Amino acid sequence: MKVLFVFFLVFFTCGSFAGEMVFVEDVGGGACLVQEKPDEMIARVASFNDGVTWNLDSFTMKEIREDLSKKLAEVNVEFNDEEMELFFHCGGYGASLVMNIDMEDFRICVWGEFLKNNSLRVRSIGATRQGGTCNGSIPGQLMIYTTSLEATDKVVEQLKGDKWKNMITHVRKRSEGSILIYLEDQYWFSEKKVILEIEESFSKDMIRFVEPEFFYHPIGEYKNINISF
Repeated sequence: MKVLFVFFLVFFTCGSFAGEMVFVEDVGGGACLVQEKPDEMIARVASFNDGVTWNLDSFTMKEIREDLSKKLAEVNVEFNDEEMELFFHCGGYGASLVMNIDMEDFRICVWGEFLKNNSLRVRSIGATRQGGTCNGSIPGQLMIYTTSLEATDKVVEQLKGDKWKNMITHVRKRSEGSILIYLEDQYWFSEKKVILEIEESFSKDMIRFVEPEFFYHPIGEYKNINISF
């Protein structure tokens, strides 16, 4: 641990000018270290759990933007990141970059994974309703909670009918009182339309409520990154 700590201190201070004050902030109870250098448009990140360090700069952000744009294009969603909040997360995954992005019509929550070659890739993309730290809901998946086992069976049977074939690709009974449904790509990030249709088609005697299926990321600590890349 002492060897790693010395290595990280050298990493953080080697680029500093003589007499320059270097501020390093620990995240996750000291499991990670973050240094922001706004004048150089760079944030330096180190994770003791991963045993590696990274530079978060315009090049690595360009990589993850390109990766994100490709993944959204697969479901016919155009990437727009004019307004974006950046966070560093230190927890069970080790080090992660979390992005809350306003896409004009909706917001997305993106978790990026730091790779050992100092690059970034998208770990998950979810929808979110507000700014700030986020986990996000899984695009194209909804959970339906029913009132009884009998209601569950009836709802599953109806959702497999022709009426829903242009919206729903697969229906799976998760438990006696819940159903997981998978939507056609055209309803990714537009799940609200399907939720309203389901709520109008089934009575309260059969369905209690419908909600998105959420991502659950490991517990950890967030740090806001105040650099606009």
